[in-house]
Amino acid sequence: MIIPEDSSQVKRLLIGKKVILAAVLVGIIFLTGFFFVASFAVRQVHRLVDYEQMAQENQQLTLALMRTDARISEISERQRRNDDKIDKFRLMASVQDPERHVAIGPLSGREADMVSTTRLGDDSLMGEVIPAFSRNRLDAVVRELDLRLESLDKKSDMQTMALEDLEGILVERKSMLRSIPSIWPVHGWVTSKFGYRTSPFTGQRTLHEGLDIGASRGTAVRVPADGVVTFAGTRTGYGKFIVIDHGFGFTTRYGHNSRILVQVGDTVRRGEVVAQVGSTGRSTGPHVHYEVKLNGLPVDPSVYILEDSVILD
Repeated sequence: MIIPEDSSQVKRLLIGKKVILAAVLVGIIFLTGFFFVASFAVRQVHRLVDYEQMAQENQQLTLALMRTDARISEISERQRRNDDKIDKFRLMASVQDPERHVAIGPLSGREADMVSTTRLGDDSLMGEVIPAFSRNRLDAVVRELDLRLESLDKKSDMQTMALEDLEGILVERKSMLRSIPSIWPVHGWVTSKFGYRTSPFTGQRTLHEGLDIGASRGTAVRVPADGVVTFAGTRTGYGKFIVIDHGFGFTTRYGHNSRILVQVGDTVRRGEVVAQVGSTGRSTGPHVHYEVKLNGLPVDPSVYILEDSVILD
């Protein structure tokens, strides 16, 4: 019933049950649709916020990974250089003639430990870093990565310091190796060995303090190790005579030369020609009288020689 305010005639409107039911159904559908759309919109807003937050976290993670990658590359490059040094040191420490002990020789126990403990290994870096990425939160991941990389950095620094100490040891040994007279000064044949013999001049039994190596006059006399010339001139009995100081207590002496090609103070390298074979001084024919002294005492030169090209009588 519709009752106007001006008290005019009351109007009556009849609504059937079907219309009411239809209106109720439409209302229910409308409200359901409204709540569905509102819920969808709210979810989309939350999702958009999550996306923005994830984008920020991804950007932070990307920057963190870039920094981490740079540190990993730096540590890996340092480790590669250190591994190259270790390989080089192992070659330097190889024994060339274990019976004569004239190479650098095997490392001592302490030195070997230095080598074995300095190599980090190819998989150590990955083993340290990968487990950190299993964590859920970004800050935990970055913090864990920083701790792992800091640990690797310290190990790499310790490795570098240990290798520097080892390098000093091996460089000294290498210098000693270059000071050992390990090649024949002349290619020829040995006419008189080191040791006691009957002197061809006096007929008495005396110590022959070197090797007599016969060769044609003018044959090159080569220095068997690095050193410095301390005497180059004439000496009684030896004729034209050379003395070379090799360091580490080693000196070599060359007598009866026909010509001297170096001067006092010259630095010579192993294999360099210093004289020519002759027969000056007290000599029975062209040859080189070759001596090796260790800390001033005569020693058998053949003990230190690695070559086998000279013919022994």
